[in-house]
Amino acid sequence: MDEPQILEALSTKTVFELNISEKMKIMHCLMLQVRIFYLNPKTLIQDHQSYFKQFLQILSFATTRDEIDEKFNEYHEAKIELRNHQVRWSFNIIYVNFTKTSIFS
Repeated sequence: MDEPQILEALSTKTVFELNISEKMKIMHCLMLQVRIFYLNPKTLIQDHQSYFKQFLQILSFATTRDEIDEKFNEYHEAKIELRNHQVRWSFNIIYVNFTKTSIFS
C-alpha cells in the first residue's frame, strides 16, 4: 500500500477517527477491490461482499458524503466554466477570422 500510515492508524483507531482524506483513500482502495472482482469473476464472492460492505459503511459517514457532494459540485462548476471558456474562445476565433476577411476583402 502507498499509505502505510493509514494501516498503522487503523491498528489503533476506528475509521470514524480518521480524517476525511484518509477515509477517501480507503474508499478508493475498496472501490478498486470491487472493480477487480468484476474484472475477475473467479474472485471469491465473500471477498467482494466484504469490500462492498466496508465501502457502503464508509459512505454512510456524513462527513464523507458531504465531502463527495462538495467535490462533485466543484467538478460540475468547473465543467460549466470550462464549457463557457470554450464557447467564448470559439466566438473570438470566429470574430477574428471575420474581421480579417472583411478588412482585406
